[in-house]
Amino acid sequence: MLKRILTKQSLRLFNKSSQGFWHVIFLLSFPLWGWGQQPDTTRSAQQLIQEARKRSTQALQVQETAKIVQKARTLYHLTQQAALLLSKQLYQPATELLELIHRKIDSLRRSYTTVPEDFPIEVQLIEIEGVEDTLLAKKILAEAKKAVENNDLVAARQLLNSLRNEIEVHTHYLPLDPFQKAIKLALTFLRKQNFTAAAAAIDAALNALETRTIIIARPLLEAALMVQDAEQYFRDDPQSAIQLLQEARKKIHLAKALGYLSSSTAYQSLLQTIDQLEEKVKQKTAVSEQFQQLESQIQKRQKHKLQLEK
Repeated sequence: MLKRILTKQSLRLFNKSSQGFWHVIFLLSFPLWGWGQQPDTTRSAQQLIQEARKRSTQALQVQETAKIVQKARTLYHLTQQAALLLSKQLYQPATELLELIHRKIDSLRRSYTTVPEDFPIEVQLIEIEGVEDTLLAKKILAEAKKAVENNDLVAARQLLNSLRNEIEVHTHYLPLDPFQKAIKLALTFLRKQNFTAAAAAIDAALNALETRTIIIARPLLEAALMVQDAEQYFRDDPQSAIQLLQEARKKIHLAKALGYLSSSTAYQSLLQTIDQLEEKVKQKTAVSEQFQQLESQIQKRQKHKLQLEK
């Protein structure tokens, strides 16, 4: 199993583990198309299928990064600078910077009619590459069940872990109220020349971040992209559209085998919809809205929320 960490800020290689490598990959800014953009229809369906993993990851990265509130992100970075100034005993510059941060918080509040409780300031995507073959996934699952029956939980955990084929989206949120209170407290202590307490208050502000994690099922992410691709081809190149829908069907089978579609009803519904849409493409009666509805159905089932972390 290969595990990659996608970030916009750094490039380094983590230690190798028994499960593979963790990579931190620097993503350059370059034009890409994904959701909401038109693909290059001069490329073959097979090319699109081969590049589905890369394209879907890029589109997800753009989609999640767009949620970041830059003004709140700037507040956090300025507070880090204030902590550094204080550690160097530069008390007056630290005080002035904290006063600026406090004014910027007020400005941020005024820019909203209803102020959110927290603001996303950082997004990290972790790719976990696992099993890509449906038959192999079923075999591993059967072995894992057998290991549980034999009370061999160590083997069962290893087997189940190999079935992960997903992207973890870790979003770091800045809760504005606790953050602002800590900044105010730090300013109060600085004016009283209680520098140790001021440093502790700044640390409290920086540690106020909360992390929320969402698991994106990779096979369903790619299935939705295949349906979107098929929409671009169904009028002028029905055969390519059918090929892309067939690939989406394979991804849905894989998602079911890996446990990302726990509902048999949802699983059968998606397959039935694909079958019907494929038939309409053959009969030249398909319309764009049908592809969009199928894509939406798949997307609704690709996210799994995990617990909030501090």
